[in-house]
Amino acid sequence: MARILLVQNDPLLCQAVSDYHKSCAADELECALTGSSAEHLLAAGGFEVAAISAILPDRSGIELAALAVNENIPVLMLSANSLVSRELERLHYQYLQHPFTLEALLCETKRVMHEAREHFSRVNASFSKMDASLAALQAEMAESHRLFDAIVARLGYWRR
Repeated sequence: MARILLVQNDPLLCQAVSDYHKSCAADELECALTGSSAEHLLAAGGFEVAAISAILPDRSGIELAALAVNENIPVLMLSANSLVSRELERLHYQYLQHPFTLEALLCETKRVMHEAREHFSRVNASFSKMDASLAALQAEMAESHRLFDAIVARLGYWRR
């Protein structure tokens, strides 16, 4: 079960999305009607994705998205304005343009979560490979030091 944050200043849309999620998905959806309330929820953590309206009454949705990203929470932006959508594209945010269906919102949210999980898995695999390479390099360095010490001892030079 995923925990999703929806930041949307329209209480009717929040209720409709919440009802739809309850009927179609096993996800837990939490709504925030303002950027400040969303900021507190993001700081508490535990969300697998945040769907954030680009325009909020008390702050920029883009600023809020940056906070979410800093908390390692993937973001899906929601935009009703074509100029804002172009800015979201320029900033490389994934977004959904209004009007959209509740099904489209659910699908895009799932896609963003899936992509984030895949990315996390690839990063973990890379770290595992780096750890293995580092261990092999440390073993080679130890062997090089051992050989150097043996050569120095055989030649009778001062040890380092």
